[in-house]
Amino acid sequence: METYVRGLESLGQSQDSYGTLLVPIILKKLPGEIKKNLAHEHGTENWSLRDLRKSICNEINIIDAGQDTETSDNLPSTSSFFTGTKSTKPRQNQAPNTRNIRQNLDTKPCVFCRDVHAPAHCANISDPAARMNIVKREKLCFNCLGTHRIHECKSKHLCRNCNKRHHTSLCTVRQFNNKNHDNDRSRQSVQNTNYSQQHMNFHGNNGQANQTSVHLVNDTDRKEEDTSILYSSSVEVRTNVLLKTAVAPVWSDHSCRDTHILFDEGAQRSFVTEDLARKLNLQSEGTEILQLSSFGDRNKNVRHLDKSTVFVETDAGQKIPINVLIVPKIAVPLQNNIRHINRGLNYLRGLKLAHPVTQDESFEISLLIGADYYWDLVEDEVIRGNGLTAVRSKLGFLLSGPEHDELPSKYTVTRRRTENVIKKLSQDPKLLKKYGDIIAEQERRGFVETVDENEQKGGKIHYIPHHPIHKESSTTPIRIVYDCSCHQSPSHPSLNDCLMDTPPKLNDLTKLLVQFRANQFATCTDIEKAFLHVGLSKEDRDVTRFLWLSDPTNPGSQLKMYRFKAVLFGATSSPFILNATIQKHLKQFGNSETAKILERDIYVDNILSSMNKEEDLLTYFKEARSLMAGAGFNLRVQTVLNY
Repeated sequence: METYVRGLESLGQSQDSYGTLLVPIILKKLPGEIKKNLAHEHGTENWSLRDLRKSICNEINIIDAGQDTETSDNLPSTSSFFTGTKSTKPRQNQAPNTRNIRQNLDTKPCVFCRDVHAPAHCANISDPAARMNIVKREKLCFNCLGTHRIHECKSKHLCRNCNKRHHTSLCTVRQFNNKNHDNDRSRQSVQNTNYSQQHMNFHGNNGQANQTSVHLVNDTDRKEEDTSILYSSSVEVRTNVLLKTAVAPVWSDHSCRDTHILFDEGAQRSFVTEDLARKLNLQSEGTEILQLSSFGDRNKNVRHLDKSTVFVETDAGQKIPINVLIVPKIAVPLQNNIRHINRGLNYLRGLKLAHPVTQDESFEISLLIGADYYWDLVEDEVIRGNGLTAVRSKLGFLLSGPEHDELPSKYTVTRRRTENVIKKLSQDPKLLKKYGDIIAEQERRGFVETVDENEQKGGKIHYIPHHPIHKESSTTPIRIVYDCSCHQSPSHPSLNDCLMDTPPKLNDLTKLLVQFRANQFATCTDIEKAFLHVGLSKEDRDVTRFLWLSDPTNPGSQLKMYRFKAVLFGATSSPFILNATIQKHLKQFGNSETAKILERDIYVDNILSSMNKEEDLLTYFKEARSLMAGAGFNLRVQTVLNY
């Protein structure tokens, strides 16, 4: 809560403007005991967000003060990310151990061979069919292997393999799962992705050591391991993922060092390594008491960390103070994926990057900037594209996200899927002809064009598969859908992955509907094939290629190459492009009352307008149709209403 409030304050949003909305939500989520204490303190008066935050902090300080007197082994962990690691001391009132339950099950005789082991682990009779015959012969329950009929079974357990209502030992899916079980286990053992997000609750007390809860990946008491606040490393081969890193001068009162910085909005505090603190000759400004727990571990211990202040120098020469905790290590060396950035990412050209491109294979993080100072350095501008996202900061643009491979041609996938569509439509010649007629009509109207195979290939080429969607209509029984989200493989991007998905600026639908019912005479109109009336630049057309029959009446004819000349429905950027085109066209008629009404009443490609007089509505529609025709849009009347 504190993180989000500080983030909003850094953006100029006062908590007084939204506090009345958050107070009841926060109160509802508090534990009952804290609610009682707050009611005892505050009575029945209405809370302000500022007072509620202060009271909650006081309650947490009281709880923390009580916990300080306990031993470190009894301190509660701030995280529930337990992944099966055993605690060194059993807790009181602990739930039964599932391992003990499994041992009890394994002491019962197997219903198949009468040896002592669980039925699902029986190696003497492993064939599901043979097991099923035994169950039928002994008249056992198929679900729990009890001595009753399945319709009398009260067990709610399902098969662990297929989630159907039968015993796991009888499942035919079991053999396939067992075949891949060793591979799954080996992958899990190789994979070592131990990202540890900092879950810290910081409550300052003037002149006193504060208690903070932090999760570390490992412990300094363990031999041959380093203490890390962050550890993000994986041996499994995956798409490279960049974290927000930068290189900038970091100052103390005495010296300066160029430092690798990691921006982590998920951390509530900022950290600096002991090595950098030593090089900067940082002076301790006090200590904080931290409760440490490894990621996925139940063991807890308390540690005292020094705190100090460093200054990050921005591109403009400003020195921003950062209060930091000094830790032995922040992260294992991070792979320098920035050096592998695809130079074909045009949207990144000309940007001043916060982390310069170097050929170093890895680098050490010496300063982690958490959410407490994140927005002091990071700004609002975001640039998205094919995989990587660039965020403006006072140190330059920060890159993060998955780095996709280049957009593939996808010709083989598209050809195979097109052939499957032809085979399916061939079962109904009328539908096959209708499908071909739609493409022929699009070519006749200039929405698509054939591709000359002898044409010189200059830019990127990409093919899009398509398929029919059946409609309950006598005139148009099918509609063609172009699959711009099709992937050649999990590691290759689709066309939509490479397009910006900026949402269109739409009118408020509720307000639009209320306005529509405000007057006596109303009309519903739409723009015919709106997307296809927005032209596509010639240099972009080759990434919208598709295949279809050269002779639609002959399913065995050769495939012909087409490409779009207009924006196609199915591309993630198309709604924004259509909306921006219409808005730009209407703004050319700034003094026109009709243009203002159209801009107010449009929603995507539908227009809902109403007037008090019928003649005014007719005049408006004629002017609107003429105005939209100037941009090549055909405005069609769907309904005229008289309330």
